[in-house]
Amino acid sequence: MIQPSITEVTHGFIAYLKDQGLYQDLEQAADILQKEAHRNHDISVISALELSHQEQKDLEQALVERFGEHKLVFTVDEALLSGLAIKFQDQFIDLTGTGRLSHLANLVKPQ
Repeated sequence: MIQPSITEVTHGFIAYLKDQGLYQDLEQAADILQKEAHRNHDISVISALELSHQEQKDLEQALVERFGEHKLVFTVDEALLSGLAIKFQDQFIDLTGTGRLSHLANLVKPQ
């Protein structure tokens, strides 16, 4: 059996929405599909020190609330000095000592 292309499937889905009188909900369906497409992306957590099991669990709960259900990958990079950094898709949250020092250096740099 020949598999249909994604274009054919997409056109079929749009036709289905029209047939069911749901075409006006296409934007909502697109939002749901977008979330589903990103659901399986990993969240990378890089910390200066090894996080305890409880710290990992607490962080996971906070990240699930913010980004939804994803696999978390924890790594340690002592060069960060302190704190942690979080990478998810195109977002980067820098809560590291290195990042804070860099920000401070930029604030006091003469212009």
